[in-house]
Amino acid sequence: MYTKNDLRTINSLDWVKANRDRFLRKENEDLQLAENLVLTAGILTGLAGEIVRLGSWWVVGCKEDWLDGDEPSSLEAFCRLTPFPAAGPNEIRPEALLTAFARKVVTLSSDSIQWIVGDQSDQIDDLSELLKRHKWRRIVAFCELNPSGSSG
Repeated sequence: MYTKNDLRTINSLDWVKANRDRFLRKENEDLQLAENLVLTAGILTGLAGEIVRLGSWWVVGCKEDWLDGDEPSSLEAFCRLTPFPAAGPNEIRPEALLTAFARKVVTLSSDSIQWIVGDQSDQIDDLSELLKRHKWRRIVAFCELNPSGSSG
């Protein structure tokens, strides 16, 4: 018989990092993460998201802001595992996977820049220009995935 003393609290992102193979296939991990963001943007907005490479950055943009007005708030989606029933019965939002696996993650809209992981980059101006040129309302960009087995 289990009691409440047998239960322990774990940090969901630490668990994700320790179980990387449950979330990503071994090849093209960065592309998988970008594709998951495109799928999420499409499901939430009804519009196609786009993937663009900018140097070492993987950039996902959409003409509608898939994080705006969404529950949880835009930052919460990056901080914890969030169920995503619109994508399927056992699906989660992919933003937290970026936080777990990438060394740099930033999200931009026309009126804000939010660094999720890592230090500000000298490419922020290029990312802002990309947002304007494509007439996107939201960008999520990431780079430098932690190697498998790294706690980041």
